[in-house]
Amino acid sequence: MSVLDGSELVQVFKDGSPILVQLRDLSNRVRIIEHEGTSRKARSTDAGARLRMMSGSASSVIIPADTDGAAFDDGGAFEIEQGGAGQVTVIGAAGVTIDTAETLVTAKQFAVLYMVRVGVNHWHCSGYQVAA
Repeated sequence: MSVLDGSELVQVFKDGSPILVQLRDLSNRVRIIEHEGTSRKARSTDAGARLRMMSGSASSVIIPADTDGAAFDDGGAFEIEQGGAGQVTVIGAAGVTIDTAETLVTAKQFAVLYMVRVGVNHWHCSGYQVAA
C-alpha cells in the first residue's frame, strides 16, 4: 500500500452535483509556497495555502480582479507570511476592495495576514498588521 500525498482526486457533492477535489483540499494540512521575489500575484491555486514572502526587501502580494482568470470562490482563503526581513504589502488590483481594521502591511518578520474572499472583487484582510 502506498502513502497518500494529497494529490489524489475524490468525488464529493456540492449543491447536489458531483465534483472532483484533491484530498489535500479536505485536510487540515497547510501547503507552504515560498516566494523569493518582491512581487507575486495571488492565484486561485493558492487557496488554503500559506504564501511565504522570503525577500529581505519590501514586497507585495497583488489580489487580482475576478476577471483576471485567477478568481477565488467566495470563502476562498489563503495566508501571507512575511518570511523574510522585508515587510509585505497587500495590493488590490483595479476594482478590488480589501476591507481591513488596520493597514495592509505586515507588522514584522513572521507576521501572517489572512485573506478571505467575501464576494465579487471583495476581500477581508486580518492578522498581524502595522496599526492604522
